Amino acid sequence: MKIAKKLRRLAVRHWSNFESLPFLRKMGEGTLDADAYRYYLVQDYLYLHGYLKLLALGIAKAPDSRTEEFFADSLQGTRALELEHMREVMQNTGIELRRVKRKLLSPSTEAYLQYMQNLCWQGDAATVAVTVLACSESFEIIAAAMKKRYPECDKHKVYGNWVQSYMDPAYAAANRKLEEITEHLTKGRGKEDFDAYTKIFESCMFFEEQFWQDVYIQRLPEGLVRPSALGQGMEKGEPEPQEPARECAAASNEEKKNPEKAPGAVAVSAKPVLPVAGEAPSDREEPAAGKES
Repeated sequence: MKIAKKLRRLAVRHWSNFESLPFLRKMGEGTLDADAYRYYLVQDYLYLHGYLKLLALGIAKAPDSRTEEFFADSLQGTRALELEHMREVMQNTGIELRRVKRKLLSPSTEAYLQYMQNLCWQGDAATVAVTVLACSESFEIIAAAMKKRYPECDKHKVYGNWVQSYMDPAYAAANRKLEEITEHLTKGRGKEDFDAYTKIFESCMFFEEQFWQDVYIQRLPEGLVRPSALGQGMEKGEPEPQEPARECAAASNEEKKNPEKAPGAVAVSAKPVLPVAGEAPSDREEPAAGKES
C-alpha cells in the first residue's frame, strides 16, 4: 500500500472516534458554547498564518517544478480563500479582528506550530508534505464522522458551515492532490522512512487532540468580543450555550478560479519561519480587516 494511503488509514482510525472530545461532540449536537467557538476561531486564524509558512517551506525545498507549483498554489489558495473566510466568520461572531495578536496563541497551538515548523525546517519536501497532510486530512475525517453521527449537524445556523466546508468535494479533491504529491515525494522510500512519517503523523494527531481539548476550556480575554455580541450567542444564528467551557488544506487551481466552491476555513504562528506575506499578527502590528498587502 502507498505511504499516503497508509497514513490516511491511521488518521481514520484515530479521528473517527472524535466523540471523546467535548468540543467536537457539542459542535455536532449544536450545543457548543458560543464563547468556546469564538476562542477556537481565533486559535485557528493564528494557526493558519503558521500553516502558510509550512507551505512556503514546501516551495523552498521542492525538488522539482511539480512540487513547487503544488505548494505555491496551496499557499496562494490558503491566503486568498481560507484567511479571508476566517476574517469574515470572526467578524460575524463579534470578534474584534484588529485586536487579534500573536500573543493570543494558546500553549497547545503554539507547541503544535513549533513542532511542525521545526520538522519542516530540518526535513525535506516529503517531510513538509506529510506534516501538512496530517493536519489537512484530520478535518475532512472529523467532519465526515460528525455528519454520520449527527445527520443534521450540517444544517446548524452557525456550526453547519464548518461541517459543510470540510465535507465539500473541493476540500476532498485538494486532499487527494496532497496525497498524490506525498506519494510522488516519498516514492522509493523504505521502512525506516515510513516509520519516521508514521511518527510525524502520530505526533501531529497528539497535538491536534490537545488543540481541541484546549479550545473547549479556554476563553478570549476581555475586549476581544464586541459588547453587543456578549451573551447573545452568534450574530448569525443562535447556538444557545448549554455549558460554559472550551489544518488546512491545499487549494486547487479550480478553487482559485471559483472561490464560491472553496472550502470554508479552519485550521498556528509562533515566531516567523519565513518572511512570507500573510504573517501572523504581532504585538506591534494590527491585522488588516481586508486582504493582506
